[in-house]
Amino acid sequence: MHRRLRSSSLVILLAALSAGAVHADTETCPFELQAEQITTGPANHFFGYIGHVGNTPWNASGRYMLVLRTTFQDRMPEAGESADIVLLDTKDSYKPEHLETTRAWNPQQGTMLYWNPDAPETQFFFNDRDPNTNAVFCVLYDLETRTRIREYRFDDVPVGNSGVAQGGGSFLAINYGRLARLRPVTGYPGAVDDTIDPHPENDGIFKVDIASGERTLLVSYKQLAEALRPTRPDIDGIPLFINHTLWSREGDRILAFARGGWNDRALPRIDTPFVMDATGTMLKMPMEHIGGHPEWAPGGLLIGEHDNRQVLYDPLESRVVRELASREILRDAGADVALSPDGAWLVNGHRHHGDHTYTLVHLESGAHCVSPRFDIGSYLSGDLRIDPAPCWRRDGRALAFPALAEDGSRQSFVLHLRDARLAATTLDSILQHLPDAAGTENTDIVSAMDDLYVPGLSIALIEDFRIAETFTLGVRVVGTTEKVDEQTRFQAASISKPVAAAALMRLAETGKIDLDEDINAYLHRWKLPPHDFVDAPPVSARLLASHRAGTTVSGYAGYRDDAEIPTLVEVLEGTGGPVAPPVIVDVPPGKGFRYSGGGSTVLQQAMEDITGKAFGELLEASVLAPIGMTHSAYAQPLPEASRVNTAAGHTGRGRPLPGGTYVYPMLFAAGLWTTPSDLAQFAIELQCALRGDADAILSPESARAMTTPIEDGPTGIGFFCRGPYFRHSGSNQGMRCTLVAHKTAGYGIVIMNNGERGEALNDRILRAVIAAKGWDLGR
Repeated sequence: MHRRLRSSSLVILLAALSAGAVHADTETCPFELQAEQITTGPANHFFGYIGHVGNTPWNASGRYMLVLRTTFQDRMPEAGESADIVLLDTKDSYKPEHLETTRAWNPQQGTMLYWNPDAPETQFFFNDRDPNTNAVFCVLYDLETRTRIREYRFDDVPVGNSGVAQGGGSFLAINYGRLARLRPVTGYPGAVDDTIDPHPENDGIFKVDIASGERTLLVSYKQLAEALRPTRPDIDGIPLFINHTLWSREGDRILAFARGGWNDRALPRIDTPFVMDATGTMLKMPMEHIGGHPEWAPGGLLIGEHDNRQVLYDPLESRVVRELASREILRDAGADVALSPDGAWLVNGHRHHGDHTYTLVHLESGAHCVSPRFDIGSYLSGDLRIDPAPCWRRDGRALAFPALAEDGSRQSFVLHLRDARLAATTLDSILQHLPDAAGTENTDIVSAMDDLYVPGLSIALIEDFRIAETFTLGVRVVGTTEKVDEQTRFQAASISKPVAAAALMRLAETGKIDLDEDINAYLHRWKLPPHDFVDAPPVSARLLASHRAGTTVSGYAGYRDDAEIPTLVEVLEGTGGPVAPPVIVDVPPGKGFRYSGGGSTVLQQAMEDITGKAFGELLEASVLAPIGMTHSAYAQPLPEASRVNTAAGHTGRGRPLPGGTYVYPMLFAAGLWTTPSDLAQFAIELQCALRGDADAILSPESARAMTTPIEDGPTGIGFFCRGPYFRHSGSNQGMRCTLVAHKTAGYGIVIMNNGERGEALNDRILRAVIAAKGWDLGR
């Protein structure tokens, strides 16, 4: 489970769109796009439908994407011709996996793929048809079982999904056979349709209950015709069809278009949008035409084109609320639009001859930016056209869309949205201007390391839930030419605790330990001595991991490499020499914070007793290997074969420690050897767990327990927590390290060095990064 994303194929600075020309100007548009082709030919791959009201190819965690794969794009499919539904793994270079086959699809809308809001990580809808009867139906598919868990079939008027309620529970359904007859681009050719009447009363927009499968006709074609009659007295001779059914964000209103005469030039054309409530009891029709494919905004308002301007429109009061983007910003306000899930960004995808271009408008600041052009060749109009169809990722930081690849096949592309100001501030440039302790003068990183006698440094920077950059400088051992590189291992010191706490949480998730049970129930080779605080709660794993158990021994100095190393029980008993006093409880448990490496060592003994495994073996199996921390090990001392690329600790005057490093048999508290990149992978894993990634090693609940303060203390189970950040530092003999990460924004930093005075260096680096990146980490 390696979470580094591959480099994108193209990086373009977005520019302000001014007077019809594109100008690179980060003062007016401080954003950047990374453009990436995520699928390849010769087969065609596309999602299919515009990303209105949050419809998206990405599942809830963003790990997987859905696309439709077809073998041709130069004609409409015939009744028996199928397409593949394919799952793309974003964590494995978008590796495709064939899931299903559908016979109900078209080049514009695909097969109406929608993730199920009631299970958005693992379930999705698509349309299919019976190969014997050609009757269309909707399918609910489950990734965990790799099976269809339900088919929504109706005999009288066969219908397929045309839009899922954003809050879940129901989907809208229409007759795609009727569309194939009256508007082929939006239908499934050859699909059965018995509603020959121009305005049937048994067909229209249906609502299907996802759980029960019950279907309700919300509005019929007959009702729509009667509503149109006052303004269209010629309605009787014009067969109607319905397009673009769309739930509002609140799920209480539905937008759709009543259309007619689109395929028969002898008939007058009808193109009338209407709004109704989710029960079908209110129908607002005719409604002023808002151009393009309107999108719902919060509050029951619509985003669309009015007088060639992008506007916010109230459909019930028939009035423009305000302008969102002027003619100068958007050349085609009636093109495909989509509002980002957080409401911050509006994207408008529009055509320039044989190309697509995407204009993004930041609604709060007014910044407006334009993408490069993407080829669509001759697929400009008609049944085979390639619409811009932008779809937001759920976090609002990426867009998916279709375009032509170099080989002429139709493929899926992604635009990653980033702040260009941050991308321009590389670690190398930041580290040339480190603030001093007072924050009044700056110096470069080389001078700062020299001043503090720190010989070696390694950093990993996290941005957008990935390792964005690494930096190394200096040597592993003073007096040698052994340079620090990205794979150089340092002692993590006390950052060992939160990594080990993740293993503790995994034991709790599998029922092997109750975090609130007396820890002595799990200790076999040694017991925590009883205390005299009769009204106190039992000393539990939760209290020990959050430093609220009242245990002694704040930290351990470690043992020289040539000293006799005690067993873990000897450390706990206090018979391992002055380095390790006995661990006892001498203040009331649960009554306040008191940092205790001794308490962490108690947890190490308990976890070994529970599992019957050595601690290093347990951590490798439960945390290090699943995350991909390939340069990490809980081992003290390290085996000889693993010492090839390790940093030696150094005194405050820059001299190597005897034997290179001290030994810490108290592994939970201080025994992890690792790299900044591996620790960054661990931080990202916690961030991904917090946002609900299905493949994270911890549940969101466990991740929150680790990163949320307990009562009035500063710690959760393993981490220090302040506001939206989790953090920990570490100080072993001659080693200093720092980890800080944001819970939800996907950024952070890990700094490790091999100098006794390295804490001051880490602090200066952190302050410089905070200032350059605009982070507010809280001191």
